[in-house]
Amino acid sequence: MYDDLLIEKFNFIEDMKISEFKYLKSNVYFDELKRGEMIFGTHDRCESIPMVLRGSLRLFRTSDEGREMTSYYITPGNICILAALCTMGNIEYNFSAQAGEDTLMAMMGPESFKHLMNTSNIFKNYVFLEMADKLLSSFSLIEDIKFTSIEKRIMSHIAGKANANGELTITHENLAVNIGSVREVVSRQLKKLEKAGKLELKRGKIKLIST
Repeated sequence: MYDDLLIEKFNFIEDMKISEFKYLKSNVYFDELKRGEMIFGTHDRCESIPMVLRGSLRLFRTSDEGREMTSYYITPGNICILAALCTMGNIEYNFSAQAGEDTLMAMMGPESFKHLMNTSNIFKNYVFLEMADKLLSSFSLIEDIKFTSIEKRIMSHIAGKANANGELTITHENLAVNIGSVREVVSRQLKKLEKAGKLELKRGKIKLIST
């Protein structure tokens, strides 16, 4: 049913051998999540590895105090590389994953993943590139939290996620989670930015002001 979408979103498939593609196609099943639904949580073992076709998954960790921090989003054309790594190492999953919006996924079992890693150079190269990309994303997040001011992190996130009108629908709590801060700090900084004429705060929305 979704075979064409699978090929469209995961470009590496076009370079696979016919036998490899047939194996991949026959060893995935499709699943859907509504926005906000969890696919797995901390300390779960990976029963399947999601390949996102539509929507997004938010990868995050939760501290002992209950604070969440978003690591990154898995968007169409990407596989959940952390789930894959846990599968390869047979270890517990120390992150949680939640649908950032209504999401469609192709789900691959651990044995199928390992088989393709061992038999398909195309698939293996794709996975290694995904690993490198997410590793660099993690380094970038750490650098931003350590070296970038809260104002710049807020403005950068809003600019990157806002629609064509410069508006972003998000709560102060979710914004704090996404940039690795806490709601009180973010709310205080947002009020300063609004007073400075850089933002306009609305109920559940933030709008960038052109300067």
